[in-house]
Amino acid sequence: MRRISMISRPIFKRMSFCAFTVLIGIGCIILLLTVMKPAQATPLDNAGDTQEISGTVTLWHAYGPGSTEEAALMQIISNALADNQDLTITATFISFSDIYRLYETEVISGGGPDMFVASNDWLGHEARLGVISNLDDYLQGRLTDVYTTAIEGMKVDGELYGVPESSKAVALYFNKSTITTPLNTTTALLAAVQNDKKLALTTDGAGSYFNFGFFGAFGGELVNESGRCIAKEGGVAPAMQYLVDLVNAGATLITDTWGQGGMPFCAGEIDMYIDGMWDLGALQACLGDDLGLTVIPAGPEDFAKPMTGIDGFYVNPNTTNYTSTVELALFMTNQESAQIYVDVAGHVPVRTDVTISDPLVATFALAAEQGWPRYQGSQMNNYWSPFGDMMTWVLAGDVSPEKGVRMACDKMNWLNGFGPLTFLPFIKR
Repeated sequence: MRRISMISRPIFKRMSFCAFTVLIGIGCIILLLTVMKPAQATPLDNAGDTQEISGTVTLWHAYGPGSTEEAALMQIISNALADNQDLTITATFISFSDIYRLYETEVISGGGPDMFVASNDWLGHEARLGVISNLDDYLQGRLTDVYTTAIEGMKVDGELYGVPESSKAVALYFNKSTITTPLNTTTALLAAVQNDKKLALTTDGAGSYFNFGFFGAFGGELVNESGRCIAKEGGVAPAMQYLVDLVNAGATLITDTWGQGGMPFCAGEIDMYIDGMWDLGALQACLGDDLGLTVIPAGPEDFAKPMTGIDGFYVNPNTTNYTSTVELALFMTNQESAQIYVDVAGHVPVRTDVTISDPLVATFALAAEQGWPRYQGSQMNNYWSPFGDMMTWVLAGDVSPEKGVRMACDKMNWLNGFGPLTFLPFIKR
C-alpha cells in the first residue's frame, strides 16, 4: 500500500509529521513518501554482508521537489522496498537552508528522523554536538569500494560519522558559443575578461566558498594541522590580487549565484561563472550543447583547489531502528544506487566501481579530486565571517589584498583562541 502526502508547515515550529494531511502554511514544503509492506525479513548475522532491512526508517533530504536528485532518490527507495519486504520508508523534503537547524533541534529534543542525507558542511559541528552517531565500528570492512578521500571526508578525529554518497566541488561554467579558447590557466581567464568576455564573480560570504579554489592555485593554504590560520603566510593575498585584477578587467560582482549568475548565464547575458553540480541539470536544459565546463583554472603555483565536500547519510543517535537505518544507508550508496545517482542526478561518485558517461560530471569529479578536503575542525566555523568580509572589502577596493588577508586570518585565529586580538578593524587602505 502506498501513501503520499504533501505537508507544509511553518519552519519555526517543531516538526511533527502525519500522513493523509494537507496543511497550507509558510516556510518549507515537505513531501512524504511512505510505503508499507508485510513483515517477513530476518537480518543476516554477518555484518560484512548486505542484510535484510526491516521496520520503519524515516529519512530527511534536501532534494528539491521535481528535481533530478529527488527522482534518483525515489528510484533508489523503490529498489530498497523491492528487496526488503518488511520495510517502510518515509522520505521527507526539508529545504537546504533549514535542514541542519531543524535536524539538530529535533534530535536535541529527543526526536528527529532516523537519518538524513546532506553534505559534510556541518559534520564536525554535529559530531561534537552529539546529534549524529559514531559509525566507525559498524562500518569496518563495509566501504571497501569507496575512495579513501570520501571515507576521510566522513571522519571527525579519525572516526566515521557518516556513509559517503558523492563528492562535490565547484567548477567554471562557460558558454561554448562565446568562449572558444581554453580557460586552463588563470592567465587565460584574465585574458578572456580583458577581451570583453563577461565573467560573473561571487563576492560577500558566498565568495569565500566559490572563490576558495584560487587560493591553492597561487600556493596559499588556509590552516595548518592544528587549525591555526596560515593564509597570511603566502599565496592567498596574491590570489585576492588576481581576483581584483579580474574585477578591474570587467568581471561583474554578484552575491546570488543562481539569480545573478545562473539565470543571466542561461539568458546569454554573461559568458562564464563558477558554480556547483547542483545546477548542472538546469543549465543543461537552457544551454544544451553550448554548455561548457572546466575546472577552475590552474595558477602559477598549482592546480586550483576548491573545497571538496562529501555528501552522505547520517544516523540519528535517537533511532530505535539502528541496524536497519545503517543498512539502508549502505544500500542507498551501494554500486547500483550510486550509478543511479550518477546517471539520473549527475552526482559525482565516490565509489571505484561506478562509471561516468557525462563529460561534465567527469569534470566535476576532477575538480573534487584536485580540491581541498573540507577541514572538519571546530576552527573552520570561524573562517566564514572574517574571510567573507575580507572578500567583500578587497573586491570592492576598500582594503588591499595583503592587509585584508592578514586581518581576516588574525581575526580567525583570535576567534579560535590562538593568541590575543592583534588585528585592526577593516579600514580603507
